Amino acid sequence: MAINRIQGTDGIRGPVCLAEKSSSLGPIEALLNEGILTEELFELYTYSFWQ
Repeated sequence: MAINRIQGTDGIRGPVCLAEKSSSLGPIEALLNEGILTEELFELYTYSFWQ
């Protein structure tokens, strides 16, 4: 699955899943491999704008 961008005019859009239900190793891999957003990804995303 090719992910060009996750941020739109109304915020982040996509299927959400808990990290422990994802078969991927981390939040970035879950997005790139499975196309899902996890709570860990939202934490990283928010932190990147806070700094």
